[in-house]
Amino acid sequence: MMLYLRGQDIRKLSIGLLENNKFVRLEEFRVSPELFLSQLKKTFDNWDVDLDSFNGIVLVNGPGSFTATRVSIAIANTLAFSHELPVFSIENPKYLDDKTLIDSVDLSGVLSKSYATVVYDRPAGITKQK
Repeated sequence: MMLYLRGQDIRKLSIGLLENNKFVRLEEFRVSPELFLSQLKKTFDNWDVDLDSFNGIVLVNGPGSFTATRVSIAIANTLAFSHELPVFSIENPKYLDDKTLIDSVDLSGVLSKSYATVVYDRPAGITKQK
């Protein structure tokens, strides 16, 4: 089973469980990035799962809200590092819903990455001129 995380939006977090490339559990929460980690803990408790249940993490790495995306990536990378789990990053530039997104990617052999990096939809280093 794989953990699914999506924090593209500043006020939403999707948490899911994937088996055979399909969701067996999926919920979307209206929370800010400051509460992503505590929401993940509550969800694990409610679903009666723990990190030992997973063989990988599937993460939407952007583009999206800078803060929400960075927080979800930091959580996924920390969990992956501390529990020796591989991470697979999915870009979602069209902001597809979770089920459509998972159906649109081939997750076979995805457990080859060791960490996730962020994808931005705006150029870096551009500042406003006064």
